[in-house]
Formats: sequence, C-alpha cells, structure tokens
Amino acid sequence: MNPILSLLVIPVVIAGVWLLRNTRAAKAIVYFANAQIVNIDRWGETTKLAGPSVTLSQRYLIVSRDPADGDQYVTPYVAGTIPFAVCPDMTPSTDTAPSNYPLRMNELGMNQQTERMIASAAIATDVLVYPIAGGTVAAVATAAAGTYWVIGKTKLGNSGGASGDQINVIPCFPYQVTIA
Repeated sequence: MNPILSLLVIPVVIAGVWLLRNTRAAKAIVYFANAQIVNIDRWGETTKLAGPSVTLSQRYLIVSRDPADGDQYVTPYVAGTIPFAVCPDMTPSTDTAPSNYPLRMNELGMNQQTERMIASAAIATDVLVYPIAGGTVAAVATAAAGTYWVIGKTKLGNSGGASGDQINVIPCFPYQVTIA
C-alpha cells in the first residue's frame, strides 16, 4: 500500500469513529438500552398494570400493590396494605382486558412535585392525610382510634368541599401513626 495513501486513510478512519461515538443518535441508543436493561425510573415514576379483576375508574387514586396478583399489579388502596403510589391515570372504560393496560404511577415519597388526590370528605389545608379503602384520602385529625398510613400533608385542601373533590398534597414516604 502506498505510504501517502495510508497516512490519509488512518486520520479519516479515526475521525469517522469519533463522529460515530459522539453523535446524538448514538448517545440516545445507549441511554435507551440502559433504561430498558436496568429499568430506570425518573423521579419516582413507574409503570404498573391494573390487577386482572381491577378497574381504576377515576384518576388520582391511591393504589397499593395487589396482594393477590403480585408486584407488577396494583389495585385501589386496600386497608391493611402499604400505600404505594398515586395513579394519575385510569383504565379505559372500553378496554376489555384492563390488566393489559399499563398505568403510570407516581411513587409516594419519590417524586419532587405535589400530587393531586381525591378527598373522601372536606379536608382543610396543612393537615396530614391517609388513604382509605377505594383510593381516596381523609384527614388524620378526623380519624377514629386505630393505626393509619400517613401519605402526605395537604397544600391546598377542599374546606367546605365534598367527597370526590381533587386536593393538592405534598406526598411523603408512607409511615404509620396510631390514634388512641
């Protein structure tokens, strides 16, 4: 091979390899592959499925992992389970197999923004809330004696509001309190 030609080919090959490694497309492919392999969740967002016999009929419900069907399935909060996330999505009413529909979840305590939740009754601002069966929330201050999971503090309540109103809550990692 001609020595002058090899002096020209080597820099072109090196430049081509450098360009291939430093393009946006190559970086996006590497990021996408890593996200799929290690299942990276951004700011506590994750995807789960509604349990096989579960339909989430409303947005912003508190969900827990479905004790009967496993970790990949969720159900509206069930008393006695640990609250898992807020589900800002709902299963479509036209879906004949709701367990095949992926739902976005915002894990409690993992996200960096306030969350909408559904009040079970009027709730004031700046009070602690806990989930009740069905996925709505109530004020800890009005709870009867018992043990409850606190999941956040209201930033904007619905004083004078009704059951089913959306409220704005600063979520936290769930922790238990006992009211005597």
